[in-house]
Amino acid sequence: TVTIDDKNLELGSVASPSNTTADGGGITLKGATDKTLKWINSTGSWTFNQPLRIESGTTNTCATFVSTDAGAAINLTDSDARSTIEQNGTTLSIIADTDASDASSDIRLKVDNSTKLIVNSSGNVGVATTHPDFKLDVGGPIGLFESNNIVWHDGTGARAGQLGFTAGETFTIKSSNSQTERLRVDSSGRVGIGNTVMSSFTGNASDNLVVGSGSGGEGITVYSATNNQGSITFADGTSGDAAYRGAVEYSHTADRLAFRTAGTGNRMVIDSSGNVGIGATSFTASSSGRQILEINGTSSALINLDAGGTRNAYIYSDASETYF
Repeated sequence: TVTIDDKNLELGSVASPSNTTADGGGITLKGATDKTLKWINSTGSWTFNQPLRIESGTTNTCATFVSTDAGAAINLTDSDARSTIEQNGTTLSIIADTDASDASSDIRLKVDNSTKLIVNSSGNVGVATTHPDFKLDVGGPIGLFESNNIVWHDGTGARAGQLGFTAGETFTIKSSNSQTERLRVDSSGRVGIGNTVMSSFTGNASDNLVVGSGSGGEGITVYSATNNQGSITFADGTSGDAAYRGAVEYSHTADRLAFRTAGTGNRMVIDSSGNVGIGATSFTASSSGRQILEINGTSSALINLDAGGTRNAYIYSDASETYF
């Protein structure tokens, strides 16, 4: 045991002290292996050959590292690479592979020795996944408080698009920097495209999808191949003809519009010449430049001419006779 009454212990007191003369100087504690604290001139630092434990002081501050330079850094080095925790002004940097010598470095945040967040060498961030394939890859549900948005912008802050969900349980899609609303889904599941008042159209049970704002022309287009069909279908079930009980169908092959009822197609047809067939898909009479209305019943055909609910006249035809 060495007891020193003075506050300072001076080592290496030579005639001309320098970093070179100080190199390798320090304290050695003998044991099964030497425990040393030495000054290493080549690294410009004190070096411990044993782990260092720092107990907290009375203010619960374990250690404070101070640099008189513009930046302060703690370097962590193992047998493969070196990483750094650096404070520079108001910027704190955590650097994996400071020397850029390992192409597959990453930074991980662990809880209970399980990785919860990772930033890989491609700059991808993974939450609840250790192999993020995108700039943000989340292996679980994502929660946002109501009235907060997901925003796309051009890199300068000018908004290009936005997804939002309001406290009133309304989902919206907006576009452009002016944040023009393009689509919304309200709390009842009604969808509006260019419309925000879908609940105004409940009178004919036509409020599930409302298109247009009522200002200017509006429309819906069904875009099909030239050799195929476009349809608007009405269903009251999911199997058999319940899945297509009614429909408006346009054949691009024949340029023909047809109506379906009770699951049966071609109840009424308008062909490419403007001829109308009821129960008929082809027209037997020559139009000679005139439009045709052809009615084809299974065994007979009837046209009633009514006024005020009273039948005033009719045209009836069966397989053998026609009546007026």
